[in-house]
Amino acid sequence: MVAMDLSMAFDSRPHSLLISKLRAYGLDNGSCAFLQNYLTGRFQRVKVGDEVSRWELNRRGVPQGIVLGPLCFNVFLNDLSYFILRVSLNAYADDQQLYGADSDHEALYAR
Repeated sequence: MVAMDLSMAFDSRPHSLLISKLRAYGLDNGSCAFLQNYLTGRFQRVKVGDEVSRWELNRRGVPQGIVLGPLCFNVFLNDLSYFILRVSLNAYADDQQLYGADSDHEALYAR
């Protein structure tokens, strides 16, 4: 079984790709513009212990801790199963598992 952590991949997706996918799924222009405005121009920083990083412009992903985060993540991944053909995909939130079975070990590794 192979476990994939796609949360980092999600964080690297540009906002324009998310908006394009939402348009393709039928979200109206006003809603897309609202979400684009919400995502654009946001700054973030990281705190570890007493240390705080400098503010950086967030150009990709969605702000952490927002209610729309899981929804946006699912928009990115909902068509992943169309491209996984020779193994099974089990997906829950940001955890995905690929798995397959075969009595012939050679055939299993060839997948």
